[in-house]
Amino acid sequence: MKQSEMISLIILFEIGSAVVIGLGMGAKQDAWLAILIGLACGCILFTIYHFILKEYPGLSLVEILQTVVGQKLGTLLSVAYACYFLYIAARVLRDFCELLLGSALSETPPYIVLIIFALAITYALYLGVEVMGRTAPLFFSFSLSLWFIFLLGVVISKEFHFIELMPVLEHGWKPVLKTAFPLVTTFPFGEMIVFTMFSLYVSKNLSFYKIGLAGMIISGFILVITITINIGINGAYQTSESLFPLLLTVTKIKLGDFINRLDPIVIALLIIGGFFKVTIFQWGAVQVLSRSLAIQSYRKLILPVSLLALTISLVMASNIIEHLDVGLKIVPLYLHIPFQIVIPVLLLTIIKIRRKLRG
Repeated sequence: MKQSEMISLIILFEIGSAVVIGLGMGAKQDAWLAILIGLACGCILFTIYHFILKEYPGLSLVEILQTVVGQKLGTLLSVAYACYFLYIAARVLRDFCELLLGSALSETPPYIVLIIFALAITYALYLGVEVMGRTAPLFFSFSLSLWFIFLLGVVISKEFHFIELMPVLEHGWKPVLKTAFPLVTTFPFGEMIVFTMFSLYVSKNLSFYKIGLAGMIISGFILVITITINIGINGAYQTSESLFPLLLTVTKIKLGDFINRLDPIVIALLIIGGFFKVTIFQWGAVQVLSRSLAIQSYRKLILPVSLLALTISLVMASNIIEHLDVGLKIVPLYLHIPFQIVIPVLLLTIIKIRRKLRG
């Protein structure tokens, strides 16, 4: 996979659904600062993943787990990672559904929307990671065009007010740091753990570590710009209270007298970013399972995994409030921290200790 392809994949993945929800709004008008701190912590986590992969070149996370902690425990942890990737894929799939139902398809049954997306994602998985990589720069270029229209609308509409971002650190560092960790660190930056399954597909003459950091930093600044615009137009209170603040923002933006609804831009951005995010997480789940269970062809697992993700997305919450509440409060603590931080740190610690003991 080429450098431009992998960077595009990472940016689309990182932005995913994070660009639409009020990321970092626990820090109110200092959300931009919480995102920057979360980005820095996420880069540290990615560095840990890099060190683990560097110790065992040519191996994926599955083989490394089996090598370091033993076949049985390694396989068990690998299957746990597959379940984790699958569950997060289902959550993002539900994000898709809730935004579309709340903005454009209010009369459509949720299962219809989910099935259509699930079919498209399943087809992408059958095409393979190489095709996914080749199409990523095209979709990223299209997303950038949409961003340009959005930013043009912000400038022309003159609805943005810097005063909404003041005062900086009104309540001190505590709410900023509390928001940055664990929430922003783990979502979306710590989710780069799934890319440990992609490192083998990067061209050997390229640095997967540098590519990963570049993608994270670019996506981090896109998220900072987005949340800053949301606060500057809507105010910190309205932004924090809105389920989808970016959607609220575009309703206030007008391009002269001929364009006064930019909602399709937000919907298109979520569809593109969310599609890649779900596809990458499901591909990660399929790859982990096939390698853990020694299944020759990973394609045999694509349909079962897709059906599971679809089913989980349908039953995981009874409404959007419950869905977001679980995703922003429970998932970071009980899923993201163990799989993104605890296990990798322990794994790296064991690797370093063993290397010292060998002399």
